[in-house]
Formats: sequence, structure tokens, C-alpha cells
Amino acid sequence: MTGMTGCLRIRDHAQLHFFGAQSSHHLVHDFSNSDEIRHIVTLQQNGLLAVERLGLNVSLPIALPTHLLELYWRWQHPSTYLFHKKLFCEAFQNRTYGKYCTPLLLSAIFALASRFSDRPELRAMANDTETAGQAFFEQAKVLFLHESQAPTVATIQAAALMSLRALSDGHEALGWLYGRNATRMALNLGLNIDCSPWVAAGVISEDDAEVRKITWWGCVYLNKLVLFFEPHNA
Repeated sequence: MTGMTGCLRIRDHAQLHFFGAQSSHHLVHDFSNSDEIRHIVTLQQNGLLAVERLGLNVSLPIALPTHLLELYWRWQHPSTYLFHKKLFCEAFQNRTYGKYCTPLLLSAIFALASRFSDRPELRAMANDTETAGQAFFEQAKVLFLHESQAPTVATIQAAALMSLRALSDGHEALGWLYGRNATRMALNLGLNIDCSPWVAAGVISEDDAEVRKITWWGCVYLNKLVLFFEPHNA
């Protein structure tokens, strides 16, 4: 049915997008070039520069990222399966920030994982556990404003985690906003569409297809979770 009403195309910023049959975009040829990829990188760099200008950059001791990731894998990842752990870890360890690991995604992970840590250096106020990870969250907000202009799958993953962070802070409206953004971007990139023909054609890798599927079902779960926080369900 999806194939009759629309299709996946590689369009803006070298990302797979879904275009409905009423959109003229589903009739045009695919394209992907280095200019589009450079645009994504530029947006990420602009986000990092904005973080620096605003004084929101977080300096981390060498051992702290590992500590936070361990907490994330132990307490958050099993219940909110949003990305491929092996591919993420390989990218993180090799410092190959791109499809599977980005500064925004790291900030979102650290913002959420800090909730599970008892280390005072992660708090905006050393004696207030509620402020743990606040600096990472503020950093993620700025990065998201830039990266969302040309969203990738990692942008969606980060938005979903930011939704959970906002909800954990008791900021329901902000949580709904990021959660809805994650779902909307996922639909725009066609994560809900079977992309096995693209894998067979060699357009995307099996790893990319798996990441897209994981992220989509993570968004489905998040969407159902967010519903419990909406006022009419209170």
C-alpha cells in the first residue's frame, strides 16, 4: 500500500525521505552528493560554535564519558531502545562522529545518564541532585536547533532522549515538543517504511537499515509513553 501511495527517495541532505503520491518529489530522480553531506557537517559545526559563544560547552574529565555511557547502557538503554549499541560504540571509540554518533546525540545521552549518577560534578548545583545533567541538556538544546534544520537519524534519536529528559524534569510541554519532533522527523525520513529494496540495490547498508528500524520502533514506544503525560490522561 505504501508503494502505491508514495515512496522513499534520497533527497535533502543525502537522507532517505518519504514522499507521498500527491507530492511531485516522488517523481524526480534521486540524488546524493558531497555538498549535502558537507551541509550537515556545517550545521553541526555551527551548533558547536553557538555552544561555545553561549558559554554552554561542558568540559569532561577523561573517565566521565565512560562512566555516563555505562550508566546509560545499564539503566536507560534496555527500556528505551533507540539506537544500535555496537555501531554507536564503534563510532564513539573511533571518534568518527557522523551517522551513528554525533555531538548532539552524546549531549542527549549524557543529559539523561547523569540522572543515574551520584557524582556532584555533574550537577549545576552540587547539593541539588535534580540539576544533574542540566548543563548537557542546555548544550543539547542549542545543538538541536542547528541539526534539526537537516535532520538525520541521529537527530531523531537525540530528540527522543531529550523528550525523556524533559519529562524527567517535570517539564511535560517540552517533553511533548521533543517527542513529537522525533516522531515527525522519523516520518519525514521514512523510518516507518520497509527499506529492504534499497539494501538489495546497494543504496544503503544493512546496518543503516537496522538503525532506521530500531529508531522507528523506539519512537513508537516513546509516542505511547508521552501519551501518559498528556493532561487529558492525568
